[in-house]
Amino acid sequence: AGQWHPLGAVRAVTVPPGATVLEPQVRADGPGRWRLGRLLLQVLPQRPTRAGSGGPAAGPEVNTGRGRILLVTGAYPSPEHPFAGAFIHTRVQAYHALGAPVDVFEIGPRPDAAAGQREFEGITIATGGAAALQDLIATGLYRHVAVHVLTKNSWRAIRDWAGVVPLTVWVHGSEIQPWTKRRYDIVGAKALESALANTHTRMAMWREVCAVPGLDLVFVSQTFRREVAADLAAYGIDLAQVRTQVVPNPIDTGRFAGPPKDPAQRTKILMIRTFFGRKYGTDLAVSAIGGLAAEPWFDELEFTIAGDGPDFEATVAPLREYANVQLWRGYLTHAQIAQLQASHGVMLMPTRWDSQGVSRDEAMAAGLVVITNAVAAVPEFISDQEGYLAPADDWPAMADAVRDLHAHPEVFAAKSAAAAARVRATLAAPLIAAQELSLLST
Repeated sequence: AGQWHPLGAVRAVTVPPGATVLEPQVRADGPGRWRLGRLLLQVLPQRPTRAGSGGPAAGPEVNTGRGRILLVTGAYPSPEHPFAGAFIHTRVQAYHALGAPVDVFEIGPRPDAAAGQREFEGITIATGGAAALQDLIATGLYRHVAVHVLTKNSWRAIRDWAGVVPLTVWVHGSEIQPWTKRRYDIVGAKALESALANTHTRMAMWREVCAVPGLDLVFVSQTFRREVAADLAAYGIDLAQVRTQVVPNPIDTGRFAGPPKDPAQRTKILMIRTFFGRKYGTDLAVSAIGGLAAEPWFDELEFTIAGDGPDFEATVAPLREYANVQLWRGYLTHAQIAQLQASHGVMLMPTRWDSQGVSRDEAMAAGLVVITNAVAAVPEFISDQEGYLAPADDWPAMADAVRDLHAHPEVFAAKSAAAAARVRATLAAPLIAAQELSLLST
């Protein structure tokens, strides 16, 4: 019927009544070489239609016999933004290493965005808007849909299939939390009004999601699951009626690795943080460094502060007077992070809330001794045996941790080795990927 489709794409074509011949053609444009590997044809059932708003899908069941898994996310790494959804990329690489047939779809903010594709570190990512995602699911190629960071946009695309194709949703943080969990970032009446409205919309979506038959919700920590259960209960949603699992985010222990740390590295202190809002407690790190400045051995310490965000300049301004503080503004590549991890021994990781804290676990995998805060789910992943847990908002305790490391090189060596061992034993990507794939096997 004269329909053209890009190579490497999966498209559904309506066959006109009475048609007896299908004639594929290939059109090449521009210089270079091309090779046609294969053309797969499959007869698919029609797409189901909704019985009514908020109701279950109706119509013929989808043929999901091909056995593939579709992973949907709103952000996936690219050369320009290597950390957008990096924790999802880690698991996809691990899935592929285990031979699992997992495809990735990155849904854009525009519902009518055209379908396309790109690649990142050997992973092919299909892209497009909600309509393109609906068309992809309609092919019937997928026996399971897995979603990370569910939004209104992705839910609009998936809801027609909820209860028809098995659905597993990973819950990571702000996409399910009410405004009360982000009080520290709400300043002024307008911001509060917006936060209240967003919470109302968000909870309406989750009320629909949690009513899907056979839904699985995956949380990255026990603490976070308990928090969400209490939050949703306040809005009349009973999480006890939903099938839930706890599986932490995986850590690429091959990438985040290195030789055992030299005790001399305990004076080399690193912080890599996003400078946006108060969640990551960058102000606490700045105060801790200032609190150490009076020590007679302060000049023995070397600090590297890296990251970016709208609050960077205002936050780090008090540190510019110290010659032993290097400020590095900008988002880093994995290679740059690995280089910094190799040359430092201590990681400052202040936080006011975390469902897990992947960057902390990556630092631990590389043998850095982490100084953080005992808030939210953090104590599930690090103890005093591997690092230091300061009370919430307690920058003096963080400064005391640096003092302890300076005075006790043997403590540094023991904590460093314990940190690397703990991550490898509990969070290594192959271990976590196997657990997650078992959830997606139905």
